[in-house]
Amino acid sequence: MLPVPQLSASVSGALDAVRGLTEEQRTGPEDRAALLVGLRQIIDTAEGAFTDVLAEFDAAGDGATLHAAASTAAWLRGALGMPAPEATERVRIARSSSTELAPAFAALRGDASSGAGVSYEHVRSIHRTLRALPPSSRPDAADALSALAPQLGVD
Repeated sequence: MLPVPQLSASVSGALDAVRGLTEEQRTGPEDRAALLVGLRQIIDTAEGAFTDVLAEFDAAGDGATLHAAASTAAWLRGALGMPAPEATERVRIARSSSTELAPAFAALRGDASSGAGVSYEHVRSIHRTLRALPPSSRPDAADALSALAPQLGVD
């Protein structure tokens, strides 16, 4: 991984808070269950933020500017050690986050009334489904799948 000179105070604080979860906060089954739910929400929120920043990073060509990477996916592979298929998919999802995947990301962010229970894995599954459809069908399918996602499993 490439070294990061300085994380923002908010990112650093969030990392410290997650690292600081102690055994006393998970003494019983309810505590552990609540902690798991909360951690999953943190992960999904972080995945949404990661995708937002990745979309900006990709659009600006920052990988090439900073490290002469041939593509954003190549930068992800080198800087974050991502496998090639995951890096490619993440860039595709980031590029679609403001267009055909916008309803799914609104649900992930909680911007939509149907947003409860939508995870990044739901967004990834919707993305994969949309790629298999004809382009003319994608907007309606994205709306329908995003609305249904909170009631359905990722599969």
